[in-house]
Amino acid sequence: MIASSTQSSTAAGLSGQLQTQGYHVFEDRAALEEMARLADTLRTFTWRRTPLNADDRSQYWSEGAIPAGHAVEDLILPRDIRAAIEDAFQPISRVCFWANHYAPGEFIPKHCDTEGDLQMLLCVIAPPQGQGGTFMLHSDKTHELSLKAGERMLFPASRIPHQTTPITSDTGERVVCVARMFF
Repeated sequence: MIASSTQSSTAAGLSGQLQTQGYHVFEDRAALEEMARLADTLRTFTWRRTPLNADDRSQYWSEGAIPAGHAVEDLILPRDIRAAIEDAFQPISRVCFWANHYAPGEFIPKHCDTEGDLQMLLCVIAPPQGQGGTFMLHSDKTHELSLKAGERMLFPASRIPHQTTPITSDTGERVVCVARMFF
């Protein structure tokens, strides 16, 4: 496949940003109308309460299974972004998709994932500014990222410790879709 010049420059930016700061936030945001439709679609999926892992049951949140091959996969990891990732690194052999929902008081404790090469987050619903749900990456320094609805972020979740801050408002919530990629 011959990459376009835009795709090639995106690929160079991806690999450079991941090496220097540990993450990349994509400039193009998905439309808020798309996020509202996605939130409605996610409500129809099967959800379960889940802890961080078998050893850390200090905090639970809801995890939604995205059925394999569902159309929302292309919204979470669009083909042009997937192509840029493959240009920057190597072909993706497998992707797992799911969604996380955090209600008031919920968060993810600091951890590294146990598998996967790269992870894409798509923020579907963000709590109001200053009311928690901030995504924190601990690479060379701590990066605090308050992703807005429609923003996507790429990072190596199995190599960089990360967490979210608790949702502090009584009505706030955070919903993100996740694409875990394996090379």
